[in-house]
Amino acid sequence: MNSGKPSFQFAVHHPHPRLSELVNHYLWIRGDEHFNPVFLPDTINVIIFQLAGQVNETNHPDQKPLSGTRISGSFSVKRNFQPQAQFEVLMAILKPYALYTLIGINMEPLNNEIIDLANILGRKQVELLERRLASVTDLRMKINLVEVFLYQKLSAARRSETTVKEALQLIDRTGGLLPSPEIARQVHVSQRTLERHFNEVVGLNVKKFSSLVRMKMAVAQVALDIPYSRIIYEGDFFDQSHFIRNFKQYTGMAPRHFARTGLLSSKVVDFLQLYLNTLG
Repeated sequence: MNSGKPSFQFAVHHPHPRLSELVNHYLWIRGDEHFNPVFLPDTINVIIFQLAGQVNETNHPDQKPLSGTRISGSFSVKRNFQPQAQFEVLMAILKPYALYTLIGINMEPLNNEIIDLANILGRKQVELLERRLASVTDLRMKINLVEVFLYQKLSAARRSETTVKEALQLIDRTGGLLPSPEIARQVHVSQRTLERHFNEVVGLNVKKFSSLVRMKMAVAQVALDIPYSRIIYEGDFFDQSHFIRNFKQYTGMAPRHFARTGLLSSKVVDFLQLYLNTLG
């Protein structure tokens, strides 16, 4: 009988230094049919390699099994998944501009979408990588194969926009609180140019991306039991009702409920919290 506790294992591995500009970390997860995760909205790019089993996205209308090797850009809505059997996945958790750098495609259509990588790179190339991953059992060796694949893509890819990288650094340093006109001024472009480049490279507009960064910080603070007054002040929320409303839109729960059950349940997975867990 399911106890309600998370029925999964995970491990985090750091990238080779030559890929650290693109890859945050690699996340390996193994679970069973009792693990039905909800992934919170996030600004990251992800490449997912399904090593075993199948996974459905349950909030998708037809709930078809996801492809074996798939990519996801930034997403601004929660996602619900359901493994169909015991499963194992390896995910390359990337910087917000990384898929644009590696593949050279406009990221805006990928917002809130999960795409079969073979639809972009071709079935032959992806199936070759999948066969290589299946031929080794050691996780570190699988990650090495993924890194060779990524490095080969990097060597042939066009460089991402310097303007967008500078804007991302500003957003990160200010916790998503800097208005887009000020970001444009500091990176020395017009706001229209910044928005056009940002949408193309990241897949979200500057305001939406910044709001996700701000909410991720608020979620981390709630999980650490930081007083609401401090979160509201540091996050530049109008008042407590404004904070609670935004929090519920982001997580689906009120802050107090989330602090009690959210990150400790088998229901919610947050990339940031998984990473923080490995540090403690």
